[in-house]
Amino acid sequence: MTRLRKALLVCAMSAIALFLAACVFYKPLRVLTPETFGLTCITTDLCVEDTSTVAEATRLRDDALNFVAANVGPIDQPPRVLFCSSEDCFARFGNPAVAALYFWGLDTLLINDKWWQDYILRHELIHHWQVEQFGLVQASRLPRWYIEGMAYSISQDPRNPLPRKDIQAWRDQFNTWMEQGNEWRQPPRQQGL
Repeated sequence: MTRLRKALLVCAMSAIALFLAACVFYKPLRVLTPETFGLTCITTDLCVEDTSTVAEATRLRDDALNFVAANVGPIDQPPRVLFCSSEDCFARFGNPAVAALYFWGLDTLLINDKWWQDYILRHELIHHWQVEQFGLVQASRLPRWYIEGMAYSISQDPRNPLPRKDIQAWRDQFNTWMEQGNEWRQPPRQQGL
C-alpha cells in the first residue's frame, strides 16, 4: 500500500470516528445515519423502526405532503421522515417528551411512537416548507409565535387548548395577526412589523 493510500485510509477512518463520537454527544446528528441507530430505511426519505408499520407510515407521510401542498404551498424537496415505534427509539435521536421534531438544516422529521397523527406530520412539514420558503437563516430569525403559531394553526391541530401555555399563546397570537388582515405567507419582518 502506498503512502498516499495509507494517508487516505487514516483520514477516512478518522472522519468516521469523529462522526461517531459527535453522534454520541449530539443526538440530532444521528438522523444522518438512522440505520445505525435501529431504523430501517424503506426509501431514501422514509425510515421506520418496525417494518410492519411501513404502509401506515407511508400513508401518513403522503397524506401530510398532499395537505401541505394544497393548503400551504408545494414542497420542492420532501424531507426524510423517521417513524419511531417505541419511546426508546425516539430517545436515541431527541427529547422523548415531545411529539415530533423537525431537524432544521438536516431536512428530516422524527415522529414519536405515540404521535403518529396526521396533524403532527402536517405541523412538522409546515416547518420544512417555512425553511424552503424563507431560507434556513431567515426562518430561524422569525418570531417564534409566527413559526409555531402558523404550524399549529394551519396544520389543523385539534387540541384546544394546546398542551403548553406558551404554544397556545403563539397559536392565538398568529390567529389574531391573521384576523388583522395579514398575509401569512409573508413573515412579519417582511411586512415591516
